Amino acid sequence: MGKSLGGFFGAIITAVIVAAAVYFTGGTVLVAVSWGAAAGAASLVATSMLGQIGVSGYGDVSDSLSRSTSPTTGLPVIYGGELPHKNGVSGGSYVLTGSIVSWYNVPNSDSQNLFSEQAVAYAGTEKNILQIYIDNEPVLAVPITQDGIVPKASIAAKYQEFLQLEVRFGGDYTSTKTLASQYAGPKWTNKFLGKGIVSISTVIKKTQKSLENNILVNDQFALTVEMKGQRIFDLVDGSIKASSNPPSIIYDYLTNTTYGMGIDPALVNLDTFKETAAYCDAFEYYANGAISYQSSYKENIENICQSFGGIMYVHAGQICITTDRKTVSVASFNESNMVGAVQISTSGGTDYFNVVDCKFTNPETMYTTDVVRIPSDITVDEAVRQDGQVIALSRDYSWSYDPDVIAKMANVDVLKAKYALRTISFTTSEGWDLKVWDAINVSNAELNISGKFKVLNKDIATDQENVGYVTITAVEAPDQMYDGVDPGIWSPGGVINFPELTVKAPTNLQAVRKGNTTSGSIIDLTWTASEDPYLRGYYLYYKLHSASTWTYAGQTGVQKLDYELFGLSDTASYDFGVEAYNNLGLVSQRVTLNGIVPSYNFALPSVTGVVLANRTESALITDAPDFNIAWDSQKNLIVNGRSFSDYFKYYIIKIYNGITLVDTFYTQSNSFNFALAMNRLKVRKPTIGIIAQGFNDGTYSQEVKITVENKQCGLVQGVSFTGGFGNLFASWTQSTERDYAGAVISIVNGNTSRLFTSYAPEFDSVPNIVDGEYKVKMGFFDVFGTDNIQYCPEQTISINSKYQFTEEDADAINGILDLDDRLTETLENAVNESNEYTNTQISTLKNTVNGNTASISNLSQTVATNNTAQSQAVTQLRSDVNGQIATVNQQMSTKATASTVDSQYSLSVRLMVR
Repeated sequence: MGKSLGGFFGAIITAVIVAAAVYFTGGTVLVAVSWGAAAGAASLVATSMLGQIGVSGYGDVSDSLSRSTSPTTGLPVIYGGELPHKNGVSGGSYVLTGSIVSWYNVPNSDSQNLFSEQAVAYAGTEKNILQIYIDNEPVLAVPITQDGIVPKASIAAKYQEFLQLEVRFGGDYTSTKTLASQYAGPKWTNKFLGKGIVSISTVIKKTQKSLENNILVNDQFALTVEMKGQRIFDLVDGSIKASSNPPSIIYDYLTNTTYGMGIDPALVNLDTFKETAAYCDAFEYYANGAISYQSSYKENIENICQSFGGIMYVHAGQICITTDRKTVSVASFNESNMVGAVQISTSGGTDYFNVVDCKFTNPETMYTTDVVRIPSDITVDEAVRQDGQVIALSRDYSWSYDPDVIAKMANVDVLKAKYALRTISFTTSEGWDLKVWDAINVSNAELNISGKFKVLNKDIATDQENVGYVTITAVEAPDQMYDGVDPGIWSPGGVINFPELTVKAPTNLQAVRKGNTTSGSIIDLTWTASEDPYLRGYYLYYKLHSASTWTYAGQTGVQKLDYELFGLSDTASYDFGVEAYNNLGLVSQRVTLNGIVPSYNFALPSVTGVVLANRTESALITDAPDFNIAWDSQKNLIVNGRSFSDYFKYYIIKIYNGITLVDTFYTQSNSFNFALAMNRLKVRKPTIGIIAQGFNDGTYSQEVKITVENKQCGLVQGVSFTGGFGNLFASWTQSTERDYAGAVISIVNGNTSRLFTSYAPEFDSVPNIVDGEYKVKMGFFDVFGTDNIQYCPEQTISINSKYQFTEEDADAINGILDLDDRLTETLENAVNESNEYTNTQISTLKNTVNGNTASISNLSQTVATNNTAQSQAVTQLRSDVNGQIATVNQQMSTKATASTVDSQYSLSVRLMVR
């Protein structure tokens, strides 16, 4: 038993043989026999004549040139890369495809680096990536032609600082990628080898510079790759290469068991494929593209056939291929070899068209899908003018890059509507060797048929009655169909920058200078909102006016249109800038203010509630030596929208004596104690000024003053003056004032006056007063000095130092002079009597060396009877050396009777020199 198409392909063979189903681009099914001649014109469009076979339902990044993260996205199968040359000279052609993001990671969740693994295509492609685009921006300086980390020099200079790339073309690897090992995170293992897949690892580093220059700022970027396709067997020269020969591509797709249909090569008529391949090579028909997962196998093959006008069919159990071109007729049919009735159908209006819109891929405009209309000038086209309207047929030439080829095939399609008007079906015994799309001559005088037709189908009779006959269905195909010359009008090359890739900038940037605070100089930046519909916030920058590098200050959300900068110098010149950014991370043009000096002089609020905290008799008077000033706290006040504390540096305290500034002090408290030690000029009535000072020299409050006073001590009370021997004695009531320092006693005798200063609290004596009569007064003074003393009323005092001794005085003096002998006698008697009187105590400390004697004797004695009580204490110090005697004697005695009291005290010093 021989090989067959079998399985799911078996039904197709039957359908093609029996029903002559003709399929054209777009997937519409036309059954020529049952629909009649109305399908005549359309059925001549390039077709695969295969059934509706294929796998749909997968995402496709090669069709949309997009970024996908879906696990159901089909891995692109790319063909082509040989011809035509992209630059017109050499290097071949390329295919642009999207990528599938299979992995992404930010190391440690807070790194500046974003890693992503991009699956690009099935392995087997030629190792040649011309360009990698990130959000349509080319990032390569030179093509990539080998596995591994892309050298920094191969990356465009603009991106070298921010981008790392590693490429694998899908070999038999034993270890994972280097960049993935470093940046993909702990879940990435060495088992991820990337076999069978063309893949690209990217590491994007986001820095301040990249943000400022809008370089690779989109985390959800789309990566597209311009590369060559699968290395396949080329049917023209027999080599393995990234061929752009359409029949070679179709043959690979039919027979490939990995990504193709997996058909046994024996079921493919290789001769027809080679013949067609040679034709395409000779006439420069090339195909470049990617298999679509949104289309069936049949639709993908049809799209490739469209690039050269290919037609596929089954003949003698094999898949064959040919081209829709002007050919010589291989047979002729007329009344002599036609058997039975001849059926003819003419073209109707259902499938009629007068223009063809050709969809094609334009490599000069980033492989976008463009459309060209043939005829190019419908205002002069005969068919359009006659029909009075444009009736368009859409054709897909997306696998073709060559405008001349597309125009040539589109001209054929347009002329089919003019010339392919009739479909004929007849039975004959001479058509056994005919194949689909063979040209035949048909003439029939009765039906007025005479011309060239193309075979659509050959139906072999299988019943016994009609054995040996075949029924041929053919469509009218005169040679004039292939003579169109309209070149078409093509869109120019180049890339359009779409508006959504830019961000509308904010406007009206203003810098409000708020002076210096605890954090340094403040600049309040404000701006008018960006009108961008995808706005997500703003970035703020600043730099010294002389610098070239901007410093990133921070960012705000959509609603916040102000930002405060701190810590700037109040003398340097600065530039300020703001940018808007959108949902893709793209950044607007920076709006700037240049040459701003952030120094600003403005008034802080003046202090309030200034009081003398230690006041006494009135609000501004105190008797304390210090002046304790206090005022209201200002820390909760708002200044320029900020806390007063942010601007406040200290209070300046100025001390005035009248209007003369005498001292300056500083404090950060809302009180100040002007202590006596600080009052170097002893100002009794100072004026104290208070100024709130900011961090900038010109930022301060108005001065607030308070005049306080410490009055001189009040009038002295209880004054008493008495005279003594050459002395004046004064006593008074002690002062209760806190600042009391002393008293001044004024003594006036005739024209002579004297001031005596006393620092005693309540009693003092003025020495060296000569006898006479004096006017005496006194007054207190305080710690501030003796100004404005209040004196008491004058008193007259007489001083007389001369004394007339009486007899009693003489006896007393003699008693004192004889005290030494009497005490000695008393002590001796006391020793003798000490044994008799238990109320007498005596002690003697005595030391004698070589007759020299030193002694101290103490006597204490008490005597009490029924009528008297008396006590006596005697102390004698005596030193005797060779008759040289020195003594000090002290005697104290008291005596009381029922009617009298008496006390005596005697002290004598005696020296005896021999």
